[in-house]
Amino acid sequence: PFPMFPALTASDSSSPMALYYEIVPFVQVLNSEVIQVKQMAVVVRSQGDLVQGIGPQEAGLINDVDWDKDELLIVSAGEKPTNGYQVSITQIMRFTDRGGGLPTLTEVSYQQSETGHPLDVLTYPLHIVKCESADGETRFNGQLQEHTEAEK
Repeated sequence: PFPMFPALTASDSSSPMALYYEIVPFVQVLNSEVIQVKQMAVVVRSQGDLVQGIGPQEAGLINDVDWDKDELLIVSAGEKPTNGYQVSITQIMRFTDRGGGLPTLTEVSYQQSETGHPLDVLTYPLHIVKCESADGETRFNGQLQEHTEAEK
């Protein structure tokens, strides 16, 4: 219903009926199939939250995060019955001027896929990326599917 435009500078005129956004660059921090974590799509803004989300030993694998400037986005598909599953964060958009005094909204797009020739081994598809931290709400735009009893 509303047109979307890249973020404008202060000198640009703005339409009250438009959404302004920026594409947020991110860096892959971890892509794994062996770290046993539950299904989730979360924002992590502290080392304590990271430890709580993926465990202390696994959190030790992640370095080079400045918690004053950075946040981590984690998407995990949970337990899968084979190695043929992947999950990946594909894009981060930040809506910077939502009008009406609404805070910044960060939208994280991700996808889950089945690939290759699966082996009968339990896997835990997980993708973690780092980006610049932002206040406001974060929404994950994707769908994680549970496997059925027939797949187990």
